[in-house]
Amino acid sequence: MKKVLAINVLVFVGIIVLLEGSARLAVSQNEVNPVFDDQSLRVRDRPFVETDEVRGFALKSGFKSDLYSINANGFRGGELPPDLGEKYVILALGESTTFGWGVDDQHTYPYLLNTHFQHDDVYIVNAGIPSYTSAQTLLYLKEILNKKEIDPRFALINILWNDVWYSTVKNWDPEILVHQRPPVWFGLMSKYSRLFNVIFMGLRSRELVNVVNEKAVQEYGHNLEKMILLCRDNNIKVAFVEPPFDADHVSEDGLNEFHTQYTKSFLIDTAKHYAEKMHEVAAKYGVAVIKHQFDLFGNLNHYDLFLDGMHPNPAGNNLMAKDVYDKLSPVIGYN
Repeated sequence: MKKVLAINVLVFVGIIVLLEGSARLAVSQNEVNPVFDDQSLRVRDRPFVETDEVRGFALKSGFKSDLYSINANGFRGGELPPDLGEKYVILALGESTTFGWGVDDQHTYPYLLNTHFQHDDVYIVNAGIPSYTSAQTLLYLKEILNKKEIDPRFALINILWNDVWYSTVKNWDPEILVHQRPPVWFGLMSKYSRLFNVIFMGLRSRELVNVVNEKAVQEYGHNLEKMILLCRDNNIKVAFVEPPFDADHVSEDGLNEFHTQYTKSFLIDTAKHYAEKMHEVAAKYGVAVIKHQFDLFGNLNHYDLFLDGMHPNPAGNNLMAKDVYDKLSPVIGYN
């Protein structure tokens, strides 16, 4: 029996070696799609960002420039007030649309939202970080609550676009959402096996266009659920904010940063698919989804109010803040 097993193992290994050799002879490494592995992608050329072992990268505490300020606690904007413990704290979580890409501290949507509240006992903490995914936002929420530096009563979560971005990676994996690298086993196999690369990465000559990544959508939904449950475990009310979008700033080529291209129309449809997943999760847990005039389900043409396809300019952020305020204030009981 042992002899038969040994023979079978040798035959199997021989077949693998033969296939690997054939793959190396038939296909050069340059003909195969490269594995996405770029841990410094979102740190390069961003002096206000630094690497983080848990979250992949984080804002650099104490950073100041003419445009951006990061306070001592690592949040966008000025230092937290000394009487923060006496205020109704709203935690605004999200990506660059929450952070306020391309605008100064006083023109981010969380800052402008804060100005609409008449009571000075409401304070909004801007916990947005450019290029964050739902997975990173979940990790950041856990970290904020564990540190206990602030005691939020309400969480506003605006997250979607970077999950869509990374869904175009051929070697997509939940690890990509945090550290922008594949799992260790995948990296090792792709490094030493041409056959593995051909099977899992495919050939460059086979153009990838408008391919749905349903696993990425499901992972996005799971992360949203975990955020809701984490907030509830800590007696924090929560609401989602629809992601802003302007179609006028997006070319017909759409999104084409990694392996798969999403044409403009497919990008919009895909973003709506993610937003529908957000609505599905929100409905399951009775969580509000705050709409505004820049969301994906209304008019998509706002050229004069955006810096690019995803980031409102100061005037756009002000309009978005007013819309969010009108929907939010009745929910939390402040005006």
